[in-house]
Amino acid sequence: MSDGPHRSLGMRRGWRVLAERADVDAYSSDECVAAIPKALLDDWEGEGCGALLPKLVKVVRCPEGLLGDERLARLEGLERDASLTVLQRSFVEATRCELEQNEGRDVDLSAVVEDLLTDVCARAAKNIEEHYLRESNQHRAANVRSEIESAFSRTPLKELARSIVRGEGRAFRRVEKKSDVDDGVDL
Repeated sequence: MSDGPHRSLGMRRGWRVLAERADVDAYSSDECVAAIPKALLDDWEGEGCGALLPKLVKVVRCPEGLLGDERLARLEGLERDASLTVLQRSFVEATRCELEQNEGRDVDLSAVVEDLLTDVCARAAKNIEEHYLRESNQHRAANVRSEIESAFSRTPLKELARSIVRGEGRAFRRVEKKSDVDDGVDL
């Protein structure tokens, strides 16, 4: 007998934990919410966005007094880097679009990161649902998707994005582990 479709999910461990928590009734919705920041941070670091952030800050914050066009040129140069991952490329592109919309004025990188995290959440929910449709049944997949979307709507993405830009994202990484008999699901 299988332990559940979350075991064979082809995503990072954080997303498998979230899928399990969304699928198994023994987990509360608060435990689903708590798993999302860790999964997002795993993707953020695994895709190398943490290493890219200082480069973008350097271009966007403009310490050398660069004009908007010069900053756009530097961002386009970063975009042409062939070694960028998909998430890194999306991050650079979103930053460039934001800079263009602001007509060269400073960009709020935390808003860019928040939009990027929202996009990652939506894609992850869709990937998990599609996996459950292949490995289980439609009713179960719909329940998992519903639980995940409910958890996403309650996740503090704005605070997570701010902490990532400030370099304090690790505070969101901790997932509380239950170790006592009385630590079960709230009745």
